[in-house]
Amino acid sequence: MPAETIAVLYEYHATIEIVSRFFKHVLSCRHLLSCHERGIGIRTYCTIIACMLISLWTGRKPSLQTYEMICSNLSGLASEEELLAHIAKMSATASELVTSHRASQGSSGSLRQAEACPTWP
Repeated sequence: MPAETIAVLYEYHATIEIVSRFFKHVLSCRHLLSCHERGIGIRTYCTIIACMLISLWTGRKPSLQTYEMICSNLSGLASEEELLAHIAKMSATASELVTSHRASQGSSGSLRQAEACPTWP
Protein backbone atom coordinates (compact mmCIF):
# COMPACT_ATOMS: atom_id res chain seq x y z
CA MET A 1 0.00 0.00 0.00
CA PRO A 2 1.33 3.45 -0.81
CA ALA A 3 2.19 5.75 2.09
CA GLU A 4 -0.41 8.29 0.94
CA THR A 5 -3.20 5.73 1.24
CA ILE A 6 -2.09 4.76 4.74
CA ALA A 7 -1.94 8.45 5.73
CA VAL A 8 -5.51 9.04 4.50
CA LEU A 9 -6.79 5.93 6.31
CA TYR A 10 -5.08 7.02 9.51
CA GLU A 11 -6.63 10.48 9.20
CA TYR A 12 -10.11 8.93 9.15
CA HIS A 13 -9.50 6.09 11.60
CA ALA A 14 -11.73 7.62 14.32
CA THR A 15 -14.65 7.94 11.90
CA ILE A 16 -14.12 4.39 10.66
CA GLU A 17 -14.08 3.13 14.28
CA ILE A 18 -17.34 4.93 15.11
CA VAL A 19 -19.14 3.59 12.05
CA SER A 20 -17.83 0.05 12.69
CA ARG A 21 -18.91 0.18 16.32
CA PHE A 22 -22.36 1.47 15.36
CA PHE A 23 -22.85 -1.35 12.84
CA LYS A 24 -21.60 -4.02 15.23
CA HIS A 25 -23.19 -2.97 18.50
CA VAL A 26 -26.34 -1.02 17.67
CA LEU A 27 -27.46 -2.76 14.48
CA SER A 28 -26.11 -6.23 15.32
CA CYS A 29 -24.02 -6.65 12.17
CA ARG A 30 -21.27 -8.63 13.87
CA HIS A 31 -20.84 -11.26 11.16
CA LEU A 32 -20.83 -11.12 7.40
CA LEU A 33 -23.59 -13.09 5.75
CA SER A 34 -21.77 -13.14 2.44
CA CYS A 35 -18.16 -13.17 1.28
CA HIS A 36 -18.99 -11.48 -2.02
CA GLU A 37 -18.78 -7.74 -2.58
CA ARG A 38 -22.41 -7.51 -3.71
CA GLY A 39 -23.64 -9.43 -0.67
CA ILE A 40 -21.74 -7.16 1.70
CA GLY A 41 -23.07 -4.10 -0.14
CA ILE A 42 -26.67 -5.31 0.11
CA ARG A 43 -26.30 -5.98 3.85
CA THR A 44 -24.75 -2.55 4.37
CA TYR A 45 -27.46 -0.71 2.43
CA CYS A 46 -30.24 -2.66 4.16
CA THR A 47 -28.72 -1.76 7.53
CA ILE A 48 -28.48 1.92 6.63
CA ILE A 49 -32.08 1.94 5.38
CA ALA A 50 -33.27 0.22 8.57
CA CYS A 51 -31.38 2.79 10.64
CA MET A 52 -32.96 5.66 8.74
CA LEU A 53 -36.46 4.17 9.06
CA ILE A 54 -36.03 3.70 12.82
CA SER A 55 -34.83 7.29 13.08
CA LEU A 56 -37.81 8.60 11.09
CA TRP A 57 -40.30 6.54 13.08
CA THR A 58 -38.95 7.26 16.57
CA GLY A 59 -37.72 10.80 15.99
CA ARG A 60 -34.31 10.00 17.50
CA LYS A 61 -31.17 8.19 16.58
CA PRO A 62 -31.46 4.40 16.81
CA SER A 63 -30.40 2.77 20.03
CA LEU A 64 -29.70 -0.87 20.76
CA GLN A 65 -32.81 -1.07 22.96
CA THR A 66 -35.06 0.30 20.23
CA TYR A 67 -33.52 -1.97 17.60
CA GLU A 68 -33.98 -5.03 19.84
CA MET A 69 -37.58 -4.06 20.63
CA ILE A 70 -38.41 -3.72 16.92
CA CYS A 71 -36.77 -7.10 16.22
CA SER A 72 -38.76 -8.64 19.09
CA ASN A 73 -41.96 -7.22 17.66
CA LEU A 74 -41.20 -8.48 14.16
CA SER A 75 -40.40 -11.97 15.48
CA GLY A 76 -43.59 -12.07 17.57
CA LEU A 77 -41.94 -11.87 21.00
CA ALA A 78 -43.27 -8.37 21.77
CA SER A 79 -46.70 -6.98 21.01
CA GLU A 80 -47.31 -3.81 19.07
CA GLU A 81 -48.50 -2.13 22.29
CA GLU A 82 -45.18 -2.94 24.00
CA LEU A 83 -43.27 -1.53 21.05
CA LEU A 84 -45.30 1.68 20.99
CA ALA A 85 -44.93 2.05 24.76
CA HIS A 86 -41.15 1.68 24.40
CA ILE A 87 -40.99 4.33 21.68
CA ALA A 88 -43.19 6.70 23.72
CA LYS A 89 -40.92 6.18 26.73
CA MET A 90 -37.82 6.90 24.67
CA SER A 91 -39.43 10.04 23.18
CA ALA A 92 -40.44 11.26 26.66
CA THR A 93 -36.89 10.73 27.90
CA ALA A 94 -35.51 12.74 25.00
CA SER A 95 -38.01 15.56 25.62
CA GLU A 96 -37.01 15.68 29.29
CA LEU A 97 -33.36 15.98 28.30
CA VAL A 98 -34.11 18.90 25.97
CA THR A 99 -36.21 20.65 28.64
CA SER A 100 -33.56 20.22 31.34
CA HIS A 101 -30.84 21.41 28.98
CA ARG A 102 -32.83 24.53 28.08
CA ALA A 103 -33.46 25.24 31.77
CA SER A 104 -29.76 24.90 32.61
CA GLN A 105 -28.80 27.23 29.72
CA GLY A 106 -31.29 29.92 30.66
CA SER A 107 -33.21 32.00 28.17
CA SER A 108 -30.06 33.23 26.39
CA GLY A 109 -28.60 29.75 25.92
CA SER A 110 -28.83 27.85 22.66
CA LEU A 111 -29.14 24.27 21.58
CA ARG A 112 -26.74 24.37 18.67
CA GLN A 113 -26.06 20.62 18.82
CA ALA A 114 -29.76 19.79 19.06
CA GLU A 115 -30.64 22.15 16.22
CA ALA A 116 -27.91 20.66 14.01
CA CYS A 117 -29.11 17.09 14.58
CA PRO A 118 -32.13 16.30 12.37
CA THR A 119 -33.26 13.40 14.61
CA TRP A 120 -33.40 15.51 17.76
CA PRO A 121 -37.01 15.83 18.94
